[in-house]
Amino acid sequence: MTNELIFLGSIFAVSTAALTALRLGKDYLIGLISTLSVVVNLFVIKQITLFGFTATASDALAVGITLSLNLMQEYYGKPSALKAIWVGFFCALFYCLMSLLHLAYIPALLDVSSVHYEALLSMMPRTIIASLTVYLIVQYIDAQLYGFMKRRFEGRFFVLRNYSTLACTQLLDTVLFSFLGLYKLNAAYSSLSVLGEIILVSTLIKLIVILIAVPYVRLAKIFYPVPTS
Repeated sequence: MTNELIFLGSIFAVSTAALTALRLGKDYLIGLISTLSVVVNLFVIKQITLFGFTATASDALAVGITLSLNLMQEYYGKPSALKAIWVGFFCALFYCLMSLLHLAYIPALLDVSSVHYEALLSMMPRTIIASLTVYLIVQYIDAQLYGFMKRRFEGRFFVLRNYSTLACTQLLDTVLFSFLGLYKLNAAYSSLSVLGEIILVSTLIKLIVILIAVPYVRLAKIFYPVPTS
């Protein structure tokens, strides 16, 4: 159960960071979203076992981005959420560009770190492009959907709105990235049945993150009410 305990710790760490950033102000929340947008592209490389299934180590972070954007829109409005999306995209794009430039350096004869950077940063261009494309599509749709539900329910049902939007957008995120970034990438991803299993497992794990994180973040409504003006 070691991985499962670490997984739970990651959920609470990301949720606590979102609450702390929200309490500190809009700029901190944008900074957190941007940081998560970069880190999720690095952590997605590592494969782990959760509840007997193979998963990536980034699912809690992926949900954390969208949850933080929902908090941004809840407290600071839709324009601020859209701005945060583009700031996060810029940071992720810069990270990818600098990773490629870093790998282009010719290491010194005595260097022992280059091989490790190669393993961590040498993501295929297709995977990088897919990640950035899916990020923009999913977060923009989430901003529109969350904005609609916020108007529809007049700011009520915070947990229900987040459950609904996060479940829809994270399913979309998983499906889009699986097809754009993984399908026929290599022999392991050449079968639709294998891809379907990846989508199912990743979606279930993300739903676990959502089920745990959203009620916890609901504490924001208690300690930091939404401004009425």
